[in-house]
Amino acid sequence: MNPDIDDLIRDAVRRQEELAVDPERILTALPARTARRRRTFTVAAITAVAVAAAVTVPVVILREPSAGGPATSPTSQTSTDALPPAVASAPLRYRPTWLPAGFVERSRSVPVSDPALPKVTTDRLWKRTSLDDGELGHLGLSVWDVSEDDTERPPPSLTGADGKPADRSAVDINGSSGRYDNDIVTWQVGHTKLMLYAPGAGLTKNEMLRVARSVRPDPASLRIPLRVNWLPDGVLGEFATMQGDSPAKWDSYVMAEGDARYAYVSFGPTVPDPRGDEIIVNGRTAHLASLDEDDPFWPNQRMHWLLTMDVGDGRYLTIRAGSAKYEQVPTPLVRDDVVRIAESVVLDQNPDLTWLGR
Repeated sequence: MNPDIDDLIRDAVRRQEELAVDPERILTALPARTARRRRTFTVAAITAVAVAAAVTVPVVILREPSAGGPATSPTSQTSTDALPPAVASAPLRYRPTWLPAGFVERSRSVPVSDPALPKVTTDRLWKRTSLDDGELGHLGLSVWDVSEDDTERPPPSLTGADGKPADRSAVDINGSSGRYDNDIVTWQVGHTKLMLYAPGAGLTKNEMLRVARSVRPDPASLRIPLRVNWLPDGVLGEFATMQGDSPAKWDSYVMAEGDARYAYVSFGPTVPDPRGDEIIVNGRTAHLASLDEDDPFWPNQRMHWLLTMDVGDGRYLTIRAGSAKYEQVPTPLVRDDVVRIAESVVLDQNPDLTWLGR
């Protein structure tokens, strides 16, 4: 089956919550799906951006390095550049070999299961300005696999921002049939679908097509700096993201959800605001707060738990967990669930930051 359209939109631009994107254009660029897999996020989230059992089963089921240093945990650090064998990596698949002047890579996102869940894409993002500036202007590339019977629905008639008819036309991308739709180009290579999107970037049709035609297979992998080795039954690890403006300003996270519940586990130098009671997690002091408030980063989610912990070297672990606002939750997450998630996290204290801002 095709990936769910709404899901793919969310996964393609989930890191750009502050950016105002026209969701209808991206909707029309993505394939239809004959059977919908429910997800709690809505299309409005765009304008704002393997089952894990109750036993200890790794959430990240990805390709692991053949060699490396000892695994690190929130209570330990590594003094080498070797990747701990318990922290996985995932292929990036494709990259453009030409970009307009000024665009540098700010974000990489990969599925955390192999094979990937049907709705999760591999996603990369380039930008001329900081991720924090709140402006449009990013350039993204999403890649996902499709089945033999996938077909595209005909796009509806749209108008551009200037009120004129949208420029929509068939295009050739290195011998593959594609579609150009203002700031979106889609095409297919075998059973792999690719979507290049640039909302508000001001790129011309020729520039968009030049970027698309420059896309080539990429043998590189994203080295994921955190791994979550336990999740409650029914909560599934979906994707891992690493993003930032430079090696001095970055963060990484794993997103998991299921049965109307979610867990967001992040790691990086961003200093959190400790809330709640002091607890001990793997020998380190952490703070855990019981809450009932909207999650500031994930629309339609209600945050019930917030765990923060200083893991050394000027880096912090944060876990936000809760449930969907408008769905009945059969088994709410409890305090022990959040603590056990934190205890299971494995960190790479020497993450690969060389690609950020380049």
